[in-house]
Amino acid sequence: MKKLAVMFATHLSRLAASKSLPRHGAAKFGQAVSDRVLVGNIEADAPPVPVMSLVTPFRVAFAFALLFCLASVKGFALVVSDGQVVTVDSQLTEVVSVASGGTLNIVDGAVIDGDVTVSGSLIVTGGTLATNPYTHNIRLEDFSSTEISGGTFNTNNFYVQDDAELNVSGGVWNNDRFYIQGNARTNFSGGSFNGDIYYFQGFGGGSLTTISGGEFTLAGGLFSQGEAQITITGGVFNDDAGGDFIVQQNSSLEIRGGSYNTPITVRSSGQLSIFGHTVFNYPFGDYQAASDLDGATLIGRLFSGDSISTVITAIQDDGTVTLVRLFNPALVIPVPTISMWLLAVLAALVSMLAWFGYRRC
Repeated sequence: MKKLAVMFATHLSRLAASKSLPRHGAAKFGQAVSDRVLVGNIEADAPPVPVMSLVTPFRVAFAFALLFCLASVKGFALVVSDGQVVTVDSQLTEVVSVASGGTLNIVDGAVIDGDVTVSGSLIVTGGTLATNPYTHNIRLEDFSSTEISGGTFNTNNFYVQDDAELNVSGGVWNNDRFYIQGNARTNFSGGSFNGDIYYFQGFGGGSLTTISGGEFTLAGGLFSQGEAQITITGGVFNDDAGGDFIVQQNSSLEIRGGSYNTPITVRSSGQLSIFGHTVFNYPFGDYQAASDLDGATLIGRLFSGDSISTVITAIQDDGTVTLVRLFNPALVIPVPTISMWLLAVLAALVSMLAWFGYRRC
């Protein structure tokens, strides 16, 4: 539409620049073939009739008004090319694209009111990305690299695809859906995640995700599926919004740390492994459908030292839960060797004093 408006305005401007046109056979435009016209019975020179009529300025004004409206609503696409470094700190009503080799910095004050596609590098320390939770999407693809330590995300969908890499240490995430796909590599060490459903999936690849921090409060839950691999060493996972963990479709989820009150369901050949530093209320080993752990509450101390108390809602369709004993030497309280040395010295002194007292006697 913007291109058509530009072409239309250019065409009308060219018409306006013309002095006159032939004026015959098109009287409705004030045109005639000859410069001579018949007035009564006398042929006389006809004055030139200018092309610009009242309707033409109106058309030009209309075209420029249309172009202005389109530019105001949609904006023109911001393209960050190979070798460019662009910083955004104000509002953009634009579609944003970062090509391979390009770098886009989003800082405080930025408001991007449109889709964002990244094949290069994206660094976000503040601002708001995508203000429409129903239509705007962010897509990290190819071999892109993204670092996010702040900002607010109000997108419909957030995609990490292909061989993209994403590191998240902060930010407020209100996006509806989050997709980690293909061979993507994703690390979460902080942030507040308040969306609907997060899909960690490796269809056509084998995505790897590590979670060491952040708070996840999801209405629909977190799905590990399609040969994805997730390792959790920290973070807070709660069901305040009603979501839960679903481990399915040959994916694997390892829990080594973190805080949980989120129910977990394992199905469709999903593999859940929970690593404990001390014993759980169920013995170490494998559990499947109809086992003691199916539908039970698991309580214990994780490898990280965090306590876990969560419901294994169901184990279905060849899903497996494995409780693994993994000793963590960092959690062992060291023996107070200095105190022992002091006791030994005191004991020696007492013995010497006793010996001298005995000799005097």
